Amino acid sequence: MKQLEISLFIITITIIIFLVRVMDSLTISKNLVDVIDAASSRYIASKEWRQTLDSFGIYLQTPGCTSLPQYPSKFELSRNYLTLCYDNEAFDIWPAIYRKSGELLVNEIKQQYKLDNLTAVFKTLDTTAGYFSVMKNAVDTGICDVSLSATAISGDRPSQVHFQFVVSDGSVFQSYAQQQLPKATIKSIPGYDDAWNMILNKTAHAFVADALDLYVWVRYHKSSCATCKVILFGDELRFGTFITNQFQSSSVSTWRVENVFWSLLLIVFMMFIN
Repeated sequence: MKQLEISLFIITITIIIFLVRVMDSLTISKNLVDVIDAASSRYIASKEWRQTLDSFGIYLQTPGCTSLPQYPSKFELSRNYLTLCYDNEAFDIWPAIYRKSGELLVNEIKQQYKLDNLTAVFKTLDTTAGYFSVMKNAVDTGICDVSLSATAISGDRPSQVHFQFVVSDGSVFQSYAQQQLPKATIKSIPGYDDAWNMILNKTAHAFVADALDLYVWVRYHKSSCATCKVILFGDELRFGTFITNQFQSSSVSTWRVENVFWSLLLIVFMMFIN
């Protein structure tokens, strides 16, 4: 019986440690949100970010904040890295742009809080199951701290996630094509790669997508698509990075973790007195 009690005690303590770690990792604090907001507003206004966009031919005006969000007095992060994600369907120049934005974001935080060991961990995600749903799930479940991909701010997306910063861009989506081109045969595809191939082998007459993406692709594929051209239409939209909107205050986060710990500890105590 003594051996059984010892085994149960070890198992229970292991469960406590595991659950505390899980709860802590899945609870996004308001502190993290405020830090990322403050850092984002500053790096997008930096000369280095503007030069990065210019070097890739992205000549769009980057809006600044009328009043910069203030940094919290301290950064309440128990690890020395931020996980930054983007879609693995990103093509040509976009991975380099996303990684640069992540580096600038982390550097801003490092300088503000003197965190020399803080690093950026980049992760790519397969979004063929649905771009926004995959990226949103990643930040909601703690797979990523920030989605770096340029996500269009449209429909009810602003209510589902917490966007950081935006730049202007002309863009149209599948719903627009369905509404405005009722006589066209519209084929929905999961990613850009298939679309480019369909244009090159002439199995599709046109690819309706983000104007900036199309300009970049045509620019880098003139030799294989000499007659390709981009025609702008549709409404102007904004795009930006985002994090989860399922965050709470640090005090609530601490209470949740402590609540799990003491509840399980009480179970252990009851086991032994019985």
